[in-house]
Amino acid sequence: MEDKQVTKSVNLVWTARDLEETDWLRYLLGPLIRREVFAEQFEFVEPESLYVVSANKNLHSCIPRSFLMAIASVQGKGLIHVGDEYCAGGYDVYRTFEFVLRTYHSNWFKTVPEILTFPLGWGEGMPQRSSLKPVENRKYIWSFLGNQDASSRPEMLQALRQIEPQFVYVYTRGAGKTKRMASSEYHALLDDTVFSPCPMGNAMLESWRFYESLEAGCIPIIEARPWMHYHERLLGPHPIPAVYRWSQARSLIQTLSKDPGRLKAMQRGIANWWMQCKQSNQLKISAFINENMSSQEGRLSTRRLPSTSLLWPMHQRIELLRHQSVMSLFRRAKRPFARLAAKRF
Repeated sequence: MEDKQVTKSVNLVWTARDLEETDWLRYLLGPLIRREVFAEQFEFVEPESLYVVSANKNLHSCIPRSFLMAIASVQGKGLIHVGDEYCAGGYDVYRTFEFVLRTYHSNWFKTVPEILTFPLGWGEGMPQRSSLKPVENRKYIWSFLGNQDASSRPEMLQALRQIEPQFVYVYTRGAGKTKRMASSEYHALLDDTVFSPCPMGNAMLESWRFYESLEAGCIPIIEARPWMHYHERLLGPHPIPAVYRWSQARSLIQTLSKDPGRLKAMQRGIANWWMQCKQSNQLKISAFINENMSSQEGRLSTRRLPSTSLLWPMHQRIELLRHQSVMSLFRRAKRPFARLAAKRF
């Protein structure tokens, strides 16, 4: 008889509290978690531990050097790097660990076998439903809640504004900001929504809204770029409607709304795919941790990690440019000039 591979159990070490990723990580890692530890000063140093670090800035400014020196000689440790939407760098820190799990897909990391990118997932507090409300019983054909800063959201709102019944709540940030909707109201809104347009996030095509819509049984509509099909690279083949222009989403919604049978089948198909996708990611992560935690080769290989040279800012900008539409890029380009004008006048 063949020996069965023993699945490792690990310490899940949180280096910050109240992260948006908390529930999602507990779902993905649940069967592996031996115990959870909060170590906001990076004071916990033990083998067979996964360290969760949320950082949208250079990793060297987030992780104490003393911790990296202490953990270097410990066997069986992994890094879970979340929040790196702006590709902020400092990735040579990865070499201190045997392996790395991270959110936000980039071609930089796909050739390093000890790095696994997993989906962003839903935000903290997302209710787990025992059943999904059928599309025919939902109140709104589409809905959107959020701000409309420097992304493709204004084009989405303009393209879909005449489709009824709808629910749109746009809040503003900064001076004169408007009140955000409570999480419970937002989740109830998704339960009453058929189509959930999911424009790009702050810097990348992936967003919390996409996964929260999947959990609620909505039909998400995502953006694709002719030069980069982000979600296919991250999730593999999927049944989610993807558009290059938001006018295509308008046509899609109008067409499917006239075909109830097809609409019901699409909701069922997407819900079944998402359930399998979640389970597949659980298994993939478990196998990845088990393989790399047991590795005798030591720390993460140094080959093909993103450069930390003076050319890094250029590499970072190129990566983020690939996610932009023409209009989102135009809006982002205007922001520095607007800030400069405000200071001068």
